[in-house]
Amino acid sequence: MTRRDIRAFLFDIVEACDLIAAFISEKAFPDYLADAMLRSAVERQAIIIGEAMAQIARSWPERLQDFPQRSAIVGFRNHVVHGYFGIDHTQVRDIATVHVPPFRHAVASMLDQLGTEEQG
Repeated sequence: MTRRDIRAFLFDIVEACDLIAAFISEKAFPDYLADAMLRSAVERQAIIIGEAMAQIARSWPERLQDFPQRSAIVGFRNHVVHGYFGIDHTQVRDIATVHVPPFRHAVASMLDQLGTEEQG
């Protein structure tokens, strides 16, 4: 199996952040709570973000300083996957609306920077 380039994982993160933003756009919190498919979609994208971060940590440990929030992101992914029965929907919505947009911006900036660099 060929090793994926870090840019592929960063792209996956940006895409998942964009999908979360699109899913919750113009949705009030009561709408979010009432829509199991919407909650599932947001949670799925959070899982993708967390797994991509875990892959980056494994394959490019030298880049971890670029992601000070890595532990929280991977931990949240693990909670959604393994603790699905205790998900706090208020917390998920807060992460989606407050934390995802600036994280997406930071990852997109890194992706732009790496676009001009050689990757191994």
